[in-house]
Amino acid sequence: MDELNVIHRERDRLILRQGGLWWPVLMGGLLLIFALLMMWASGSATRLTCTRSAGIPMQCQTTHEFLGLPYATENLGPLRGARLAHNQVGWRTTTSILLIAAADTQVRGPEAAATCDEKGEIVNAINTFVQSPQETRLEVPLDGDSGAPAAILLGLLGLLAGIGGGLARNHLLTRWTFDRTHNRVLHRYSAGLQVKAASYALRDIANAHVAVQNTPQGEPTYRVELVTYDRRSIPLLAWYSNRASGKERAALAIREFLQQST
Repeated sequence: MDELNVIHRERDRLILRQGGLWWPVLMGGLLLIFALLMMWASGSATRLTCTRSAGIPMQCQTTHEFLGLPYATENLGPLRGARLAHNQVGWRTTTSILLIAAADTQVRGPEAAATCDEKGEIVNAINTFVQSPQETRLEVPLDGDSGAPAAILLGLLGLLAGIGGGLARNHLLTRWTFDRTHNRVLHRYSAGLQVKAASYALRDIANAHVAVQNTPQGEPTYRVELVTYDRRSIPLLAWYSNRASGKERAALAIREFLQQST
């Protein structure tokens, strides 16, 4: 974040841009991943469907859905019942629905965001259907009401923030343009949420050098400054930082540009 890199160089134009500003891209990437995970977690659902009719035994299956669209099913055959299963993971206890199929086969439902009470109601609904031969159809979500709308909204906000973080990167960068054709030096920089610009006459710039300032601990820090013919200093970045080599390269590129004959 404290270096100025040459991104364009030709005889009449030199552009330097602040480099190392990696955090908007990193945060944008993390927010994108968070958004996708949120949308997957909130949009994914598992639904149990059981049907039976006169002379046809009960048939049950689970359907896995994403945003309401089924993508996988699993046939369970007839069910004998359901119960809650508790699993200790470290200091946390999770609860899932355990489906008991024929031959005592047990199928564990997802450990979703539904509360224990919600899962208990689902278990009661399943057991009531199993014990009520007059009922012909049962359809219940195995993961309860997971708050999908709110989670999807958060996911979309994260998605937009992630994209925005990446797009905003260019607006957050300090950029210096040395333009011989228009005889100007243009400095574009961010100030809060605004992007501002300052302009200087190129003919007033005599040199560029690396200024040095020691910290209270005696460690040297550096920044690139323009020097005008009337001996004013114009810092390319407001702060000093370590790593002199990158700043020397930037100052050298500016000096070479200034020294080219017009």
